Amino acid sequence: MADRQHLWSPSANLKELRSAGLTSAQDGFRAVEILPAMKRVNGVGTILLGWIADPALGDARVKLLWFTILFIPVLPLRAYAVTGDSSGYCFRGEMSLLAFLRRYRWRVMSYLITALVEAILRAALLLGCALFALLLVYWIAGRL
Repeated sequence: MADRQHLWSPSANLKELRSAGLTSAQDGFRAVEILPAMKRVNGVGTILLGWIADPALGDARVKLLWFTILFIPVLPLRAYAVTGDSSGYCFRGEMSLLAFLRRYRWRVMSYLITALVEAILRAALLLGCALFALLLVYWIAGRL
């Protein structure tokens, strides 16, 4: 199964950035050279969280790659312009954290709120599924 996060090429990303009027010198975005590894084991790893909608990016949103411990975002690593959702992202561009703060300085607080809410909802969903599985096992064991 082809994952949408792997459907990219550096030259296509650069063309899309230029057609949207974004250049690395002007806006901090540049073509994605290497896709980020978004893997977590027991809540420890990296994931894209939060979002900022920027009209200059069209349908793309800016999301930060976070390092998480126990599903809690601890350290932001990099910013990416992406389309798609958590089932598969198409990476349009990347920028450093400093460039992200410079460009979106007045919207960083709203971004942090969306990232925190998204992390809490993901953790609650996982905890709810685990609790449901435990109750189901307990109910089946009691029926035997």
